Amino acid sequence: MVIGISGLDSRKENVTETYAALLPHGIAFFAIESPGTGQSPIKADATAERMYKGVIDYLVGRPDIDRNRILVHGQSFGAYWAAKLAHTERARLAGVVAQSPAVHTYFQADYFGPSLYTREYLFDRLPAYLNVYGSRASTSSRPRCQPCRLRRKA
Repeated sequence: MVIGISGLDSRKENVTETYAALLPHGIAFFAIESPGTGQSPIKADATAERMYKGVIDYLVGRPDIDRNRILVHGQSFGAYWAAKLAHTERARLAGVVAQSPAVHTYFQADYFGPSLYTREYLFDRLPAYLNVYGSRASTSSRPRCQPCRLRRKA
């Protein structure tokens, strides 16, 4: 069983498309979103990995799943949660793959601020971050980020 965690800009449906290839090989998957994204029941915070405890509880209770062969895979922001689960759920997981996780620099002002204004990010990053972390601030009345006008200081 692979628990697949989506990233900031992907959803469980994207994860499902990726993992469907495992089914013919007898490997099941459970696709779930990162906290603060899609249909996640909670916003991202320091203990949001707790939402995955219920998923693992459910899976280990199923008679058709080998409780000793449950893995977690996360990509991007999902990899951050996968890495946390490697620590918090280590006794119940056979392994964890954290593919391109958000690491310590992601949470630092010298990265985070300038990252809001990059052409490499295809979405409007500020509203995405505000939603994930639970801000109730409205961004609908603000102009969208203008990466070409906002440049990092040299």
